[in-house]
Amino acid sequence: MMNISIAAVITFPDGASEGEARIENIAANPMGQKVTIALKDGDEVVYESGAIAPDQHIQNIKLSRDLEPGEYAAVATFTGYDRETHKKTGQAAAEITLRVEG
Repeated sequence: MMNISIAAVITFPDGASEGEARIENIAANPMGQKVTIALKDGDEVVYESGAIAPDQHIQNIKLSRDLEPGEYAAVATFTGYDRETHKKTGQAAAEITLRVEG
């Protein structure tokens, strides 16, 4: 079992700025995690994290490209990895909204 935690809505002042994502790999998780965020329209990946150990978090993220102002439906996919063997242990996903203000 793997718990995931991310903001339901991530707001960016503009497409090139950071937004508060509050991504967390909770302490109770026995595995490391990586997170990707993809737009639902076209499946384009607009964010990819590095490895996140249990009890670590990423407060703010920056998108891989400058999105135009608006709201975007997206999916955040958390992939669990064994911290010793680095083998994939599972995945979980959450639907989120990316809001670009200006």
